Amino acid sequence: PMLDLTDVTVRSGTLGHAIGRLGCISFGCCFGRPTKSAFAVCYHNSHAKAVRAAGLQGVPLIPVPLYESVFLLTLFGLLNGIAFAGAAQGLPTALYLILYGGARLFLETLRYDDGGDKLGPLPRNYWLSLITLASGAGLLAALMPFDGPSQPSLAADWIETLALLPILAASSAVVFLAYAVHRGSLGRW
Repeated sequence: PMLDLTDVTVRSGTLGHAIGRLGCISFGCCFGRPTKSAFAVCYHNSHAKAVRAAGLQGVPLIPVPLYESVFLLTLFGLLNGIAFAGAAQGLPTALYLILYGGARLFLETLRYDDGGDKLGPLPRNYWLSLITLASGAGLLAALMPFDGPSQPSLAADWIETLALLPILAASSAVVFLAYAVHRGSLGRW
């Protein structure tokens, strides 16, 4: 069933996402606002995106990708913990959408914003976070009442799993384009 597949995907994908955010901190993309806090990151290399795109060389910045990585590692533990405890089918997916959407909405307030990436009154990533959060709340409402634990078996439904691969590929492409394309251009050195 599709919800079993999405449950497994979010349970494993959060770990990959957390590792990917460490790449963001090293690349200098998805950078935070300037800060006076001692817990900050500074970029001195002219190839770092914070320097190249925003001219923030040597400026202490909020380490937003690091915060997101720590959050995602925690979410990875939570989602796998509830799954191993016998969570109902779809619950890990709904919780991921709600918790990640909410966390991402908060993290966006810490990011550097030059004001150039707005859709109406809000920046694009605020809208994406709100859509993610609303999708999770809708899924959670649709799952109520929970009808017992789920034991995913992808092997028994291999034809359905193969049929879902194009959907998962398209969904991955949408997420990549929404979150990984940095203001119109892919991050590059």
